[in-house]
Amino acid sequence: MEYKGERDEPVSIPTLVLYEMYRDRLRSDGPADIPDLDYKLRWANNVGFDRYSALEAAEIESELASQGELINGADILIAGIARRKEMLLVTADEDFSNIKYLNVFDVREDSLDSL
Repeated sequence: MEYKGERDEPVSIPTLVLYEMYRDRLRSDGPADIPDLDYKLRWANNVGFDRYSALEAAEIESELASQGELINGADILIAGIARRKEMLLVTADEDFSNIKYLNVFDVREDSLDSL
């Protein structure tokens, strides 16, 4: 089963985002809920952090540092994956808004019509 978004494109989740979801689930509900989370996310492709994403993340960190706008390390790594793979990053985290050339959809502010 594969979910396709509004634009009929496959949906991918960076493995670093999966880590954050697993971490949060373990903190709140415990290990028993992990299979439930996996089941709910079965439609998504997983995108890993590779050499090229690492380079992209390092470039993003350098850009943000030169602007005096550093964000947390995990978000920089996630942005590296998304920007390198030219993925639309769907988020409710405003930290991503200052990253140049990153395609971001902010669920709190953007309209589905903008997709």
